[in-house]
Amino acid sequence: MTFTLPPTLMICADDYGLTRGIDQAVLTLLTQGAIQATSCMTTAPRWHSESAPALNEWLQQQQIIQQTSVRAEIGLHFNLTEGFGKQARLSLSQVLKRSYLRAWDVHFLERSLKQQLDAFEDSLQRRPDFIDGHQHVHQFPQIREVLLKVLSQRYPDKKLWLRHTLPPRPTFQLGLKPWLLAALGGYTFRRQLKQQQWPTHASFLGVYNFTGDYAAHFQQWLALAQPHSLIMCHPSSQANPSDGIGAQRVVEYEFLRRLNQDSCSVAHSTQS
Repeated sequence: MTFTLPPTLMICADDYGLTRGIDQAVLTLLTQGAIQATSCMTTAPRWHSESAPALNEWLQQQQIIQQTSVRAEIGLHFNLTEGFGKQARLSLSQVLKRSYLRAWDVHFLERSLKQQLDAFEDSLQRRPDFIDGHQHVHQFPQIREVLLKVLSQRYPDKKLWLRHTLPPRPTFQLGLKPWLLAALGGYTFRRQLKQQQWPTHASFLGVYNFTGDYAAHFQQWLALAQPHSLIMCHPSSQANPSDGIGAQRVVEYEFLRRLNQDSCSVAHSTQS
Protein backbone atom coordinates (compact mmCIF):
# COMPACT_ATOMS: atom_id res chain seq x y z
CA MET A 1 0.00 0.00 0.00
CA THR A 2 1.46 3.37 -1.06
CA PHE A 3 0.91 6.52 0.98
CA THR A 4 1.36 10.07 -0.27
CA LEU A 5 1.65 12.47 2.63
CA PRO A 6 0.49 16.09 2.22
CA PRO A 7 3.44 18.50 2.52
CA THR A 8 1.96 20.36 5.50
CA LEU A 9 0.83 17.32 7.47
CA MET A 10 2.23 16.89 10.98
CA ILE A 11 2.38 13.49 12.69
CA CYS A 12 2.79 13.71 16.47
CA ALA A 13 3.69 10.86 18.82
CA ASP A 14 2.18 11.23 22.28
CA ASP A 15 3.45 9.93 25.64
CA TYR A 16 7.22 10.43 25.30
CA GLY A 17 8.67 9.62 28.72
CA LEU A 18 6.08 7.06 29.75
CA THR A 19 8.17 3.93 28.97
CA ARG A 20 11.56 3.06 27.49
CA GLY A 21 9.89 1.45 24.46
CA ILE A 22 7.96 4.62 23.69
CA ASP A 23 11.09 6.76 24.02
CA GLN A 24 13.07 4.48 21.69
CA ALA A 25 10.27 4.47 19.11
CA VAL A 26 9.83 8.24 19.18
CA LEU A 27 13.52 9.02 18.76
CA THR A 28 13.85 6.49 15.93
CA LEU A 29 10.83 7.89 14.09
CA LEU A 30 11.98 11.48 14.56
CA THR A 31 15.38 10.57 13.13
CA GLN A 32 13.75 8.92 10.13
CA GLY A 33 11.44 11.88 9.60
CA ALA A 34 8.40 9.59 9.88
CA ILE A 35 7.00 11.84 12.61
CA GLN A 36 7.58 15.54 13.12
CA ALA A 37 6.54 16.08 16.74
CA THR A 38 6.30 14.46 20.13
CA SER A 39 4.64 15.50 23.37
CA CYS A 40 6.42 14.79 26.65
CA MET A 41 5.03 13.48 29.91
CA THR A 42 7.25 15.28 32.43
CA THR A 43 5.51 13.72 35.44
CA ALA A 44 6.81 10.26 34.52
CA PRO A 45 9.44 8.88 36.95
CA ARG A 46 11.94 8.34 34.12
CA TRP A 47 11.65 11.89 32.74
CA HIS A 48 14.58 13.49 34.60
CA SER A 49 16.86 10.46 34.71
CA GLU A 50 16.39 8.92 31.26
CA SER A 51 13.84 10.47 28.90
CA ALA A 52 14.93 14.11 29.00
CA PRO A 53 18.68 13.30 28.76
CA ALA A 54 18.03 11.03 25.76
CA LEU A 55 15.96 13.71 24.06
CA ASN A 56 18.59 16.36 24.80
CA GLU A 57 21.28 14.13 23.31
CA TRP A 58 19.15 13.60 20.19
CA LEU A 59 18.54 17.34 19.79
CA GLN A 60 22.26 18.08 20.18
CA GLN A 61 23.12 15.45 17.57
CA GLN A 62 20.73 17.05 15.09
CA GLN A 63 22.45 20.40 15.64
CA ILE A 64 25.90 18.88 15.15
CA ILE A 65 25.07 17.09 11.91
CA GLN A 66 22.83 19.98 10.80
CA GLN A 67 20.05 17.81 9.46
CA THR A 68 17.80 20.61 8.34
CA SER A 69 15.45 18.08 6.73
CA VAL A 70 14.67 16.60 10.16
CA ARG A 71 12.07 18.69 11.94
CA ALA A 72 11.15 18.15 15.56
CA GLU A 73 8.45 19.96 17.46
CA ILE A 74 8.73 19.11 21.17
CA GLY A 75 5.69 19.76 23.34
CA LEU A 76 4.28 19.21 26.83
CA HIS A 77 1.78 16.37 27.34
CA PHE A 78 -0.17 17.82 30.28
CA ASN A 79 -1.04 14.95 32.61
CA LEU A 80 -3.76 14.70 35.23
CA THR A 81 -4.69 11.01 34.97
CA GLU A 82 -1.49 8.94 35.21
CA GLY A 83 -0.52 8.72 38.87
CA PHE A 84 3.21 8.93 39.56
CA GLY A 85 4.82 9.30 42.98
CA LYS A 86 2.75 11.66 45.11
CA GLN A 87 0.40 12.39 42.23
CA ALA A 88 -2.87 10.49 42.65
CA ARG A 89 -4.09 8.39 39.74
CA LEU A 90 -7.42 9.68 38.44
CA SER A 91 -9.61 7.88 35.96
CA LEU A 92 -10.78 9.74 32.87
CA SER A 93 -14.34 9.57 34.19
CA GLN A 94 -13.25 11.21 37.46
CA VAL A 95 -11.54 14.02 35.55
CA LEU A 96 -14.60 14.54 33.36
CA LYS A 97 -16.92 14.59 36.36
CA ARG A 98 -14.82 17.19 38.18
CA SER A 99 -14.57 19.27 35.02
CA TYR A 100 -18.26 19.36 34.17
CA LEU A 101 -19.21 19.98 37.80
CA ARG A 102 -16.47 22.64 37.93
CA ALA A 103 -15.25 20.94 41.09
CA TRP A 104 -11.50 21.27 40.51
CA ASP A 105 -9.31 23.13 42.96
CA VAL A 106 -8.06 25.87 40.63
CA HIS A 107 -4.85 26.27 42.61
CA PHE A 108 -4.15 22.55 42.19
CA LEU A 109 -4.59 22.83 38.41
CA GLU A 110 -2.37 25.89 38.20
CA ARG A 111 0.31 24.27 40.36
CA SER A 112 0.22 21.03 38.36
CA LEU A 113 0.57 22.82 35.04
CA LYS A 114 3.37 25.09 36.24
CA GLN A 115 5.28 22.17 37.75
CA GLN A 116 5.06 20.22 34.50
CA LEU A 117 6.15 23.25 32.46
CA ASP A 118 9.04 23.84 34.88
CA ALA A 119 10.13 20.20 34.54
CA PHE A 120 10.08 20.53 30.74
CA GLU A 121 12.01 23.80 30.64
CA ASP A 122 14.52 22.87 33.34
CA SER A 123 15.37 19.57 31.63
CA LEU A 124 15.43 20.70 28.01
CA GLN A 125 16.44 24.37 28.44
CA ARG A 126 13.72 25.47 26.05
CA ARG A 127 10.06 26.29 26.13
CA PRO A 128 7.58 23.80 24.66
CA ASP A 129 6.77 24.22 20.98
CA PHE A 130 3.20 23.22 21.78
CA ILE A 131 0.87 21.98 24.52
CA ASP A 132 -1.58 19.09 24.45
CA GLY A 133 -3.05 16.83 27.10
CA HIS A 134 -2.83 13.17 28.11
CA GLN A 135 -6.27 11.75 27.31
CA HIS A 136 -7.05 15.27 26.03
CA VAL A 137 -7.67 16.65 29.53
CA HIS A 138 -6.40 20.09 28.46
CA GLN A 139 -9.64 20.80 26.57
CA PHE A 140 -12.11 19.92 29.34
CA PRO A 141 -14.14 22.61 31.15
CA GLN A 142 -12.35 24.50 33.95
CA ILE A 143 -9.03 22.87 32.99
CA ARG A 144 -8.92 24.72 29.66
CA GLU A 145 -9.60 28.08 31.32
CA VAL A 146 -6.75 27.53 33.78
CA LEU A 147 -4.50 26.36 30.95
CA LEU A 148 -5.12 29.45 28.81
CA LYS A 149 -4.71 31.77 31.79
CA VAL A 150 -1.37 30.25 32.87
CA LEU A 151 -0.01 30.11 29.33
CA SER A 152 -1.04 33.71 28.61
CA GLN A 153 0.83 34.86 31.70
CA ARG A 154 3.87 32.68 31.08
CA TYR A 155 4.14 33.10 27.30
CA PRO A 156 2.50 36.44 26.44
CA ASP A 157 4.09 36.39 22.97
CA LYS A 158 2.06 33.23 22.22
CA LYS A 159 4.94 31.68 20.29
CA LEU A 160 3.70 28.16 20.82
CA TRP A 161 0.67 26.30 19.55
CA LEU A 162 -2.09 24.36 21.26
CA ARG A 163 -3.81 21.17 20.17
CA HIS A 164 -7.53 20.98 19.54
CA THR A 165 -9.43 17.80 18.65
CA LEU A 166 -11.84 18.75 15.86
CA PRO A 167 -11.94 16.38 12.86
CA PRO A 168 -11.62 17.89 9.37
CA ARG A 169 -15.30 17.97 8.44
CA PRO A 170 -18.62 16.41 9.44
CA THR A 171 -18.38 12.72 8.52
CA PHE A 172 -19.10 9.49 10.33
CA GLN A 173 -16.45 7.65 8.34
CA LEU A 174 -14.26 8.11 11.40
CA GLY A 175 -16.75 6.48 13.75
CA LEU A 176 -18.25 7.89 16.92
CA LYS A 177 -15.12 8.35 19.06
CA PRO A 178 -13.68 11.43 17.28
CA TRP A 179 -17.02 13.21 17.46
CA LEU A 180 -17.47 12.33 21.12
CA LEU A 181 -14.04 13.82 21.78
CA ALA A 182 -14.95 16.94 19.81
CA ALA A 183 -18.13 17.29 21.89
CA LEU A 184 -16.17 16.88 25.14
CA GLY A 185 -14.60 20.30 24.89
CA GLY A 186 -13.15 20.19 21.40
CA TYR A 187 -15.54 22.69 19.83
CA THR A 188 -15.37 25.13 22.73
CA PHE A 189 -11.60 24.92 23.04
CA ARG A 190 -11.09 25.54 19.33
CA ARG A 191 -13.33 28.61 19.57
CA GLN A 192 -11.40 29.91 22.58
CA LEU A 193 -8.08 29.45 20.76
CA LYS A 194 -9.40 31.48 17.85
CA GLN A 195 -10.82 34.21 20.10
CA GLN A 196 -7.57 34.51 22.05
CA GLN A 197 -5.41 34.22 18.91
CA TRP A 198 -3.47 31.14 19.94
CA PRO A 199 -1.81 29.30 17.04
CA THR A 200 -3.18 25.83 16.34
CA HIS A 201 -3.48 23.30 13.54
CA ALA A 202 -6.33 23.03 11.03
CA SER A 203 -7.87 19.70 12.01
CA PHE A 204 -7.18 16.63 14.13
CA LEU A 205 -6.95 12.97 13.14
CA GLY A 206 -5.61 9.74 14.61
CA VAL A 207 -8.48 8.92 16.98
CA TYR A 208 -9.63 5.29 16.83
CA ASN A 209 -10.40 2.43 19.21
CA PHE A 210 -6.88 0.92 18.98
CA THR A 211 -8.09 -2.10 17.02
CA GLY A 212 -8.30 -3.04 13.36
CA ASP A 213 -5.96 -2.48 10.42
CA TYR A 214 -3.81 0.53 11.30
CA ALA A 215 -2.73 1.00 7.67
CA ALA A 216 -6.40 1.22 6.66
CA HIS A 217 -7.07 3.74 9.43
CA PHE A 218 -4.10 5.82 8.33
CA GLN A 219 -5.17 5.77 4.70
CA GLN A 220 -8.60 7.05 5.75
CA TRP A 221 -7.05 9.87 7.79
CA LEU A 222 -4.92 10.91 4.84
CA ALA A 223 -7.98 10.99 2.59
CA LEU A 224 -9.70 13.38 5.01
CA ALA A 225 -6.67 15.51 5.94
CA GLN A 226 -6.76 19.23 5.17
CA PRO A 227 -3.67 21.41 4.74
CA HIS A 228 -2.03 21.84 8.17
CA SER A 229 -3.75 18.82 9.73
CA LEU A 230 -2.35 16.94 12.72
CA ILE A 231 -2.35 13.15 13.07
CA MET A 232 -1.83 11.80 16.59
CA CYS A 233 -0.08 8.46 17.11
CA HIS A 234 1.10 6.28 20.03
CA PRO A 235 4.12 4.22 18.93
CA SER A 236 6.37 1.99 21.03
CA SER A 237 9.18 -0.38 20.07
CA GLN A 238 7.96 -2.91 22.63
CA ALA A 239 4.71 -3.77 24.37
CA ASN A 240 4.35 -3.04 28.07
CA PRO A 241 2.15 -5.75 29.70
CA SER A 242 0.55 -3.16 32.01
CA ASP A 243 -0.42 -0.91 29.10
CA GLY A 244 -3.88 -1.60 27.73
CA ILE A 245 -2.82 -0.45 24.25
CA GLY A 246 0.72 -1.81 24.47
CA ALA A 247 0.40 -4.29 21.60
CA GLN A 248 -1.20 -1.71 19.30
CA ARG A 249 1.58 0.75 20.06
CA VAL A 250 4.00 -1.73 18.47
CA VAL A 251 1.71 -2.08 15.44
CA GLU A 252 1.73 1.71 15.01
CA TYR A 253 5.52 1.84 15.36
CA GLU A 254 6.11 -0.87 12.76
CA PHE A 255 3.80 0.90 10.33
CA LEU A 256 5.26 4.37 10.84
CA ARG A 257 8.88 3.32 10.51
CA ARG A 258 8.10 1.85 7.07
CA LEU A 259 6.58 5.03 5.69
CA ASN A 260 8.32 6.51 2.65
CA GLN A 261 10.78 8.97 4.18
CA ASP A 262 10.80 11.28 1.19
CA SER A 263 7.09 11.86 1.78
CA CYS A 264 7.59 12.68 5.43
CA SER A 265 9.58 15.91 5.25
CA VAL A 266 6.93 18.16 6.74
CA ALA A 267 6.84 21.90 7.28
CA HIS A 268 5.53 23.59 10.42
CA SER A 269 1.83 22.82 10.31
CA THR A 270 0.10 25.31 12.57
CA GLN A 271 -1.96 28.36 11.92
CA SER A 272 -3.48 31.17 13.95
